Amino acid sequence: MNIRDLAIFILMSTLALLSSKEVLAASMTIDDSVNKQDLGPYVSYYIDIKKQLEIADVKKQNTLAWLPPRDERLNFGFSNAAIWLNTTLTNPSNKPIDRVIELPYSLIDNVEFYHVNQQGRLLSNYIMGSELHFSSRPIAHHNFIIPISIAPNSSSQLFLRLTGSHSLQAPLTIWSNDAFWQVSQFENRFNFAYFTLLFALMAYALYRLSPQPRIRRFIFPGMVITPLLALLTIEGYAFQYVWPEHPFWNRMGLATLIPGSLTFLSLYLYIIFSKMALGNRWHHSLLSLSVANILLLIAPIAIGYTTALILDLIAATAFCFLLIYLSVRHWQRLSRPNKVTLLGFFWLSFGTFIFILEITNIIPSFPVVEAPLQVGFFLYVFSLFWAQLNIYARAVAIFKKKEAKKTRLKKDKKNITHQNSLPLHAATQKIRSLSKWMSHWTMLNKKNFKQFLSLMMISLSRNSSAKHSVRIITPFVQVTVRKESTPRQSNNLTSYF
Repeated sequence: MNIRDLAIFILMSTLALLSSKEVLAASMTIDDSVNKQDLGPYVSYYIDIKKQLEIADVKKQNTLAWLPPRDERLNFGFSNAAIWLNTTLTNPSNKPIDRVIELPYSLIDNVEFYHVNQQGRLLSNYIMGSELHFSSRPIAHHNFIIPISIAPNSSSQLFLRLTGSHSLQAPLTIWSNDAFWQVSQFENRFNFAYFTLLFALMAYALYRLSPQPRIRRFIFPGMVITPLLALLTIEGYAFQYVWPEHPFWNRMGLATLIPGSLTFLSLYLYIIFSKMALGNRWHHSLLSLSVANILLLIAPIAIGYTTALILDLIAATAFCFLLIYLSVRHWQRLSRPNKVTLLGFFWLSFGTFIFILEITNIIPSFPVVEAPLQVGFFLYVFSLFWAQLNIYARAVAIFKKKEAKKTRLKKDKKNITHQNSLPLHAATQKIRSLSKWMSHWTMLNKKNFKQFLSLMMISLSRNSSAKHSVRIITPFVQVTVRKESTPRQSNNLTSYF
């Protein structure tokens, strides 16, 4: 190292130490009349790249170059280092103040909390995180909730150490106990109503899916349940209620649920475009993407978790590209339910994309970190519900149309049968009457009788009407009567017909 580099190093170290003193000098005064205070502006941080520092090393004054916060949300993006956070709380009142600190981001693998008084004594210490059992948390909540108590007329230092394979961010808020639980209860009621509505929409969509082909009945539940479990994992509810004593599943949740969701979505998208894009190489690439996502389900076991997440994001990007390309190319040929379903895919993809930009600190974070995912997933499920409702309405309309056509054909057939049966019935009655009359008429010779039978058989074989048959028979009988009957009898016979 030459003299110039040494001078620059000394100058930068001096400035860092001076800045760290200024940062550490800033403290937050706890106001007993205020229910909620943001800790972000009062927090300084230090990045421990080697992950070797302990609390004894960190709490020493003027030994580390503490930096001011980048933003109030304290979003550090994806980092393999350990992030140390530090703030000072002051209680100017004559009574102790009890507060809770909320860290509303549940994807942090390890959170270590240290409460140190002015004399350097450790007052409290909590170690929790998504890699540990849920019972290790001091307060059972889907977010990280830390209780503290500040003695009267004193100051205390708070230290937090954050490590994880996901994005690291710490939007810290300090609450009064009553205010926190009121807000928490309202949030739980809202989430209960939100997920109840989601389950109702999904149940209706699954119920109306029963007439669909069997392959869709297997794929559809998967492409609804797997994104829902991913959302519950991100919000912390899955760890609290589904697998509280199995942190392995909590750690592997996203790395398996993301490719699982992409597998079902790719297969369903392949079915939608199977008729109109058959033979298209981009269409067949959906099957290849599904196979790749199936392999990614076991990727966290064979490769690193972070590498598996990166591969999952690449697969999600490929799915979005295929979704946009096939939708734009074949949009005009799609049915209305399929168009609505694709809009749901777009909403889910867009919400996920905004969430990724948020946790990587590319765009500012929302007040609720999971808000883009919640909105996107709700619109996704609602689109699936609306699509199945359109399919059901269309099926009902087609069924009613077929029933009306069947009723009309049945009625027409009945009318035709009735019209055809009337001539035959009338002719049969005339023949019976004629045979009854002929039994009393013995003057008819054998030749005329044969001709009479021939004419009757021809008339019946042609399905002629009774009136037409009588027209054929009457002249013959009249001629016969004139030849072999008296005038009185002929008049009676003519009047008979």
